[in-house]
Amino acid sequence: MAESTGAAAAPAKAHESNRPKLYTLGELLTASFPPQRLLITNGILPICGIMVLGGPPKAYKSFTLGTIIYHLATGTNLFGAHRKPHGRVEKWANVTKPCRILLLEQEIGAAHLQSRYQALFERLTDSERELMKSNIFTYSCDPELMLNNTTGVNKLRSLIERTNPDVVCFDPLVEFHNCNENDTQQMAGMLRNLDSLRWKYSFASIITHHIGKSREDQGRYGPDQLRGNSVIFAKGDSYLMLSPRSRTQGTVAIDFTLRHDLQPDVMEIVLDWEDLRAKFVRWGSDKKANLPAGLVDLGSNRTQ
Repeated sequence: MAESTGAAAAPAKAHESNRPKLYTLGELLTASFPPQRLLITNGILPICGIMVLGGPPKAYKSFTLGTIIYHLATGTNLFGAHRKPHGRVEKWANVTKPCRILLLEQEIGAAHLQSRYQALFERLTDSERELMKSNIFTYSCDPELMLNNTTGVNKLRSLIERTNPDVVCFDPLVEFHNCNENDTQQMAGMLRNLDSLRWKYSFASIITHHIGKSREDQGRYGPDQLRGNSVIFAKGDSYLMLSPRSRTQGTVAIDFTLRHDLQPDVMEIVLDWEDLRAKFVRWGSDKKANLPAGLVDLGSNRTQ
């Protein structure tokens, strides 16, 4: 899909009342709260939540993000993943409704993004194509689109008001600020700007982010490896840490850290080179799964 340039005719979306409320303890103990609402079940992405896709450079973060966007736009379950409790096949991480997505990407540009979606479109059904075309908005390579200054936040606010998204994607986070990522105060201020927009306009965020490379980062595991980790790790609802297993085969292990649900096993996905979608292969604990030729056994090499 090429970069969206015109104003979108967005359907009305009732923004939730997200204003803080003062409770006495007595009121809090007797208050009735609705169950948490999710865009992706199993605690993967709450409404107004934050998902972080983390990993080293060239870990297929953008391709994985593209697959998640496809599933959100079409209302299909994440990576086609499933479980087999008691011998029954059950879909895992279901998308609860087709969503509107605003993809903000700062790396490849609209022309290359178009070629990626053209490869995907050749493999979709007519109904999936229509959902993708109406639900995905893209905006590429704007150096003014920053989360830590007024000009950038105002431009982002304008894009959100034009598209009325359920989800806004930032790929990668480092290109949306000029903070010192080791400065907790600067990073916290930048993320507070994102929080204000999320709660005002009722959208969830998906962020791609690199892991640190410094000596201090060595020996850390999972989301603790993320650059600016003390702030990033405190903010998210789910973390999908990607670890390439075979670049020639396009196989990747995903280690999940979830705030609102039980931690699943590590998941193995494979990138389909024909349509550039990441597809479920197996769970790390599933030793009986039939694997494609050349797929690496996770075994004891699970990413922590």
